[in-house]
Amino acid sequence: MRITEGELKADLATALSGVLIIVVPGVATWRQVLPMLQVLQPRQVLLAFDVDWRTNPHVAKALGQAAFALVKAGYEVQVEDWEPALGKGIDDVLAAGHTPACASVALAFGAALRGQARVWTGQLCTVAAGEVPPWR
Repeated sequence: MRITEGELKADLATALSGVLIIVVPGVATWRQVLPMLQVLQPRQVLLAFDVDWRTNPHVAKALGQAAFALVKAGYEVQVEDWEPALGKGIDDVLAAGHTPACASVALAFGAALRGQARVWTGQLCTVAAGEVPPWR
């Protein structure tokens, strides 16, 4: 079973892959799939959020949250990943004849952390190596 965003892309991706898709209107609404998963009881859940999780911190955060919640609920979770040049959504990738790579949920967790990172413009205090006391 696959989870993605956008109804039209979900319809096309289901037709192209034969994998049943639960669709959410946007990544921030991923929690809506939980009751459906409880009813359908899939063995494996594929997360196929748009590839902009790489650049959009909101998508990255939602991907990580969804992966964490699904793993915690006991599902075997994998993240479908592809190069951005292959298309924005899973439908684009499949329509072009490509197969997304299945990655560990660690990818989603890392994306979520990176999505929460903020630019720091402060200065680092440095100490010459010779001035650091030995540690015992």
